[in-house]
Amino acid sequence: INGRTTVNAKLKSSSTDLPDVVVVGYGTQKKEAITGAVATISSKDFEKVHGGSTVSTGLAGKLAGVSFRMPDGRPGASANIQIRNMGDPLYVIDGIQQDAGQFNNISPNDIESITVLKDASAAIYGSRSANGVIIVTTKKGKNSTRNSFSVDAYTGWQNWVRFPETTDAYQWMLGKATAEMNANGKTDITQAELDKWKAGTEYGYQSQNWKDVIISPNAPQSSVNLGASGGSDKLTYYISATHLDQKGVYGTAPEFEFNRTNIQSNVEAKITDRFKVNMLINGRVETRDQPGV
Repeated sequence: INGRTTVNAKLKSSSTDLPDVVVVGYGTQKKEAITGAVATISSKDFEKVHGGSTVSTGLAGKLAGVSFRMPDGRPGASANIQIRNMGDPLYVIDGIQQDAGQFNNISPNDIESITVLKDASAAIYGSRSANGVIIVTTKKGKNSTRNSFSVDAYTGWQNWVRFPETTDAYQWMLGKATAEMNANGKTDITQAELDKWKAGTEYGYQSQNWKDVIISPNAPQSSVNLGASGGSDKLTYYISATHLDQKGVYGTAPEFEFNRTNIQSNVEAKITDRFKVNMLINGRVETRDQPGV
């Protein structure tokens, strides 16, 4: 200080990264300020692995305390989601309450983040949030950024991980003869007939492998996404289109198919410092080919 009685101190500005934030009912909060049980995943988690045709199948295994059960294996089928086994949760997409079907059929490319509220932190949404809340925020453009275009595409093949081996005609008839002997002490199936079933060459004694009829190996699945985003100090935009094509892993072509086309448009215009207009448009067209349903 050197004997001075007046000292003018100036603070030097410092730029720091914003810590992780969590989307809640009203705005956002820092993660360390949340006292309830909250789990959040971002778009980067979806980009690492393409996990099926619906959002729920892509989320499986990524959120602690959230269970996913697949009651249906047909193309386009989604998993039943339960938070701490409490029942069906409430879905909120961009601030609007939606059903599970709308949630599952969002294009994963359009998701910015997903937040799961597991306990009292969900109370802000009322009685419908008793089983927890899943909050989805879709991607939006950013102010003062250059126009950017993106293409994301993948293709793959689906196969059964496990499938029980089936018996052939000889094994079936041998098992039937053995069962009759154990139950009644006799059987009408002769050894000569068993020999014919085992050879499988004579008409009427040939085996049919129904597994080859039921199973369709190397069923293809592909997806293509086109997106554009950008913004000035007054206007931001995000536009995206996605097409998904999934074939079934059973049945003969073209049985059991699922096709879905999604569009997403998020546009925000700053009219004045106090007046802002935000328009969110999303839609989908889907086709399901499911014989017998």
